[in-house]
Amino acid sequence: MDFEAQFGIVALMQPPTFVEADTVEVDLAKPVAVIDSNVLLETVSCIDLFKHYARNDIDQYSQNAILRRQRARESLLLSIHLDRVKATTFSIFEAIRITEREVDPNERHKFEYHAITIWAHFVKDHVLPNWTMNVPSNGDDEPRGNQADALLVEHAKKLGIPLISHEGVTTTGVDYKCWIRRKARKAGVAIVTPREFYGRVDELLYSALFLQRFDGGSAEYVRASPQSEVTRESVDLLRGYYMHILYGTTNGEREPLPIRLSSTGVGLTVEQCMAENGD
Repeated sequence: MDFEAQFGIVALMQPPTFVEADTVEVDLAKPVAVIDSNVLLETVSCIDLFKHYARNDIDQYSQNAILRRQRARESLLLSIHLDRVKATTFSIFEAIRITEREVDPNERHKFEYHAITIWAHFVKDHVLPNWTMNVPSNGDDEPRGNQADALLVEHAKKLGIPLISHEGVTTTGVDYKCWIRRKARKAGVAIVTPREFYGRVDELLYSALFLQRFDGGSAEYVRASPQSEVTRESVDLLRGYYMHILYGTTNGEREPLPIRLSSTGVGLTVEQCMAENGD
């Protein structure tokens, strides 16, 4: 699938950076939640949805495609919510390691690389400045796989806060038997999806305010770039991606695509989601 045709452009500059804590013993403002790496990856990059769309025979109305838009959208709405309430969160270094694996820093010609660069240097600093992300400065002694999941549960239990994760969320509902959910349950840790964490909020207002801040600072960000034309095109394409996951808008489609699955597995558009919520 042609991403320029899909969202409306392409490519950018500096390598991505991350907000890091010097130690895992974080004791600034108490974190409100531990965030799983799968949620952070959806928050800071578009790689999961782009990889899915890269299959030429993809059906954008399939349950799998809708679920991936849902994950991306709810991760973004979570970040907007955390910024609005000026929250502090904690994550393990795994999030950075997975991002570096999925978004190769040497492939600077790809939009996926540029999108995360823009997120790190513009979206996080200008659009979401009130969300404090605490991440260890390195993962030298950090476990991987199921043991990394166990570490997430351990941190959540120690801090007495919920763990936010997409793990176990499928097109047919939540698989409560998946490893990390069973581990959390045994430890007495609440494990929730992003939407379960932020609850019933005005999603349209959140979306509008996010894009308003994005538009309010993007021109200055582009002007400050040494590659302003390339940066402008990349910013435009990233904005198109945000419109796609927030509202379901897509070039070539007259009607918005479904952005969430109902409890019965039916794809819902933004309008239908609002109606379901009684908004």
